[in-house]
Amino acid sequence: YGHKFTKRLGVNAGLGWMRMEYSDEYPDRPRKYFNEYMVDTGVQYLILKWLSADAHCTYLSRQAEDHFYQAEEYDNFRISIGLKATL
Repeated sequence: YGHKFTKRLGVNAGLGWMRMEYSDEYPDRPRKYFNEYMVDTGVQYLILKWLSADAHCTYLSRQAEDHFYQAEEYDNFRISIGLKATL
């Protein structure tokens, strides 16, 4: 989802889900499945006609469906800042 407040300032937000499945990795272990959930939000600002800046925050959570794989679960929080110039 995105919204522009003015010609220069805009925001966006997003939600995501992905299921990861590993086919018969080890025959003696339970099947390996992970669910990944993502939340992303950001802001963009047009500094000049050819130069813009943005900042984003992303939270990602990876959860195993079987307790056997709990060691591979994680939560990740990222912040990114960028400049973009167009010619």
